[in-house]
Amino acid sequence: MTDCPYTDEQLAQREAALHADLARYAESGSPTADELRRAPMLDDYRITSVDGVDLAHGWCVGHPRLRPGRITTAKIAAAGDGWLRTVGRLYRLGDRLDPEPEFVPSPDDAEDHLNNCGR
Repeated sequence: MTDCPYTDEQLAQREAALHADLARYAESGSPTADELRRAPMLDDYRITSVDGVDLAHGWCVGHPRLRPGRITTAKIAAAGDGWLRTVGRLYRLGDRLDPEPEFVPSPDDAEDHLNNCGR
């Protein structure tokens, strides 16, 4: 039994749509303005790599299947200025979170760290 919510036919349609989109992006450089207007927004996002697969994590609004909230996307297939295309869909990008801090303080030295960060 699989956890995949799609039928084989739907998966084939999604793969065909991905390949068509990637071919158009290669030619034009980006999705159309209309595609971006219709795409869900991913805000306060961060890109991470899990087992060599790039994913985005962030606050999503306007997704056709999910309520507004934090999500982890499917594998990123392409990205540009203000957008990314996963294997499943196109997202508009809002604000990107800063990379993970190099130093995460323990409770004992948190006050010193906050003072050093300009609090």
